[in-house]
Amino acid sequence: SNMIAERLSKKYELKMNRRLESYKAGLDKKTYISRARFDTEFQIYRELSESVLSMVECTYWLFPSGLDRLPIDEENQKKIYVERYEQAGKAISLAQKSIRANAPFIPNDFYNMFEELGNLCLQQHSMFTWCGPLRSGPELFSKAKADAEDACWKRTDEILEKRKELTVRLREYLEKLDVLEEK
Repeated sequence: SNMIAERLSKKYELKMNRRLESYKAGLDKKTYISRARFDTEFQIYRELSESVLSMVECTYWLFPSGLDRLPIDEENQKKIYVERYEQAGKAISLAQKSIRANAPFIPNDFYNMFEELGNLCLQQHSMFTWCGPLRSGPELFSKAKADAEDACWKRTDEILEKRKELTVRLREYLEKLDVLEEK
């Protein structure tokens, strides 16, 4: 009976060790933080996501990669282009302010991703004045303007892709967080 008890004990110990290892592996995959910190961090990412989404959407319409339904007459087109340019400028400014204001509270790699996205949008905004539809210049610069415009159209897709990548990375990060409940 002692041998049977010892074997059962070892079998039970092995089972408990497996459970412990499984539990430890689960702990390694999660980062435990306080409820207050989680709520604060979550609010920061919500604010950043909102301002960056607005920035990306407004910037998109400077060089849209999809169908752009504009009025036929040039005067209304110019009015729309000016509105888009002004909206993009405001959205970029607000997003960059939000990114920089929250920089100390987010991990460096996320900050760098937000900054890169902001810089790409700012570049689009700046290029709009040089090679956008409102610009007309001497034929001497037509090849350079066309090349710059092509780069802007491609950058639109790059901006959309980087925003998507940032969103995926933020989701993954937030899923790894778990709140440490105080008892």
